[in-house]
Amino acid sequence: VRLLVLVDLQPTQGPRCLKDVSSDDLLFYFLHEDLFKVSGPEKKSNWTMERHAEAYADAIAFACKLWAGRQDAAESLVTFPDIASLAASCVQWDGGSTANELFFPRRFQGTRLSLHRAEEDNAALVKVHAPTLGINGGHAARLSEVCSPPQLQTPRSALFGLMAGDAAAGGAAAPAWAAEQAKTQAEAPDKPPAAPAAAAAAAAPVPA
Repeated sequence: VRLLVLVDLQPTQGPRCLKDVSSDDLLFYFLHEDLFKVSGPEKKSNWTMERHAEAYADAIAFACKLWAGRQDAAESLVTFPDIASLAASCVQWDGGSTANELFFPRRFQGTRLSLHRAEEDNAALVKVHAPTLGINGGHAARLSEVCSPPQLQTPRSALFGLMAGDAAAGGAAAPAWAAEQAKTQAEAPDKPPAAPAAAAAAAAPVPA
């Protein structure tokens, strides 16, 4: 599969490729902005569908020559180290709304905004201890310290509902269980209470 990407409305024209991707697989072709040049006091564009189609045809013809092995076509290639550098060289534009407009590239109007985030800000978002994940190197913070699970605790008011249900199911077992829970809560107030034995037995599956 060979892919030719046509990029409209650029200050320069010609073929572009990436250093780490073969031009036999992926090829870019920039089309000059003169196709959409606006002139005159009325700011009227000199664009025509015929001129645009001819520019596309020239780009497709060049790709065919390159992929056929023509040496003169290969010599005119401009190579970029990666896709990020190629994208940075492009003039950004808007092609219009696909809901109610035909395709027509226009440059963005107004002041250009450039948003950057420092590398240290990105590194500070989540720090993972690499040995915990079984990889080499990494930050010092442990994953368990960054992503600790929430601690849930049953409200004390819910204990009385469990005690009443246990009393209805097991009779005299409720006071003993309630006393055990009161002792546990007094010794370890942060420890969530366990379910009564009668309730656990009732929740267990009944063998056929």
